[in-house]
Amino acid sequence: MEFNLSKYIRPSLISLAPYQSARQEFEGDGRKMILLDANENPFESVVNRYPDPLQQQLKKEIALWKGVEEDQLYLSNGSDEFISQVIMGSCAPGKDQIMIFPPTFGMYKVAANLHGVGVQEVPLTVNFQLDIAAILGAINETTKVIFIPTPNNPTANNFDLNTIEQLLQNFSGLVVVDERSEE
Repeated sequence: MEFNLSKYIRPSLISLAPYQSARQEFEGDGRKMILLDANENPFESVVNRYPDPLQQQLKKEIALWKGVEEDQLYLSNGSDEFISQVIMGSCAPGKDQIMIFPPTFGMYKVAANLHGVGVQEVPLTVNFQLDIAAILGAINETTKVIFIPTPNNPTANNFDLNTIEQLLQNFSGLVVVDERSEE
């Protein structure tokens, strides 16, 4: 099943251009500017400029370090922000749903509720594993994102890789395997 990302991003968001700071608008003309209207400190200090909103240099360094492409990286200010942004970017309020597997990390449901998005809950098995038959049976046209934390919170177990692969082969939406951050 071929994955089409644009099918799972809200149409109103696809055509948006990334935020451009005043500094980016004037970059490349060779002048070093102090943008007082942006509340930038004209004196040298450790933090005196707004950061790049696209995190280009940081993504470049991480991509080199991890051996991946820059466009494979998504940086956020922690998992709560990431979860919220995935839901906000992929799900239409009052129309779409996410899928979770209780007991699980509570922030998925909180973020969905904050954005007016439905939550499909498919309980884990008695051994705290994914129930692939129940999951595939519950997926419908409103299911846009499936969240799989591994290790799971609060059960601390990992999920069977073959089950996750089976899900990936049978669901063309977004599957977020939440492996937490690397320190």
